[in-house]
Amino acid sequence: MPAILDKNLQIGAFIKRENPRDVLVTRDRIVESFNDLPLGCIIGSSSPRRICYIQQYRPDIKVVPIKGNIETRINLVKEKKIFATILAAAGIKRINYKEENIFFNFLSLSFMLPAPGQGAIAIVHHKENIRMKNICKLIDDKETRIAIEAERALIKNINGDCFTPIGAYAKVINDNLSMRARLYSTNGKVFVEEKLTQKISSSKCLGKLCAELMLKKATFKYNKL
Repeated sequence: MPAILDKNLQIGAFIKRENPRDVLVTRDRIVESFNDLPLGCIIGSSSPRRICYIQQYRPDIKVVPIKGNIETRINLVKEKKIFATILAAAGIKRINYKEENIFFNFLSLSFMLPAPGQGAIAIVHHKENIRMKNICKLIDDKETRIAIEAERALIKNINGDCFTPIGAYAKVINDNLSMRARLYSTNGKVFVEEKLTQKISSSKCLGKLCAELMLKKATFKYNKL
């Protein structure tokens, strides 16, 4: 979903967020983390964010581009065309994927931040559709909305899109909203990171502030709209 919606549309509701983490998908039971991956193995990914993380922590690994839905990408691992891939945990859960000899290991948020909004589902409707607006009020998850609005504000204020190498995660903790974000350079060699906490009432402001602070520190180029 673009950071800036059509002026006639609005997000009416956010469904309760699933696990936002990424998952390392392999056919090897003993591989439980990046440290266990064989030297020089091949990982399939077309995500600039994930590629940057891989290059930072395991520069020996070769990354090749892959396309297709979740099952298509997992099949590349299953067929030994690539050693591993990284996918969103939420997507795997939603399709209820089960396969013997394919193993999923969650990557911690301290190791790899998810894409902004990862794990969330938003319902968008026309601003003048009163019926949909009333329905959405019944299913809107408040904590998810607060967190995702902050993450979307972050993306908007760096002029980012799905090709921008950025990870971000916001979480409601009591009356506060905590956010951590990392923006990589286009070549993935350097990054800037911020971690902020503010009152829930200023969630959108938190995303904007986080973006402003990172951009002040960023002396490199990154993918923009």
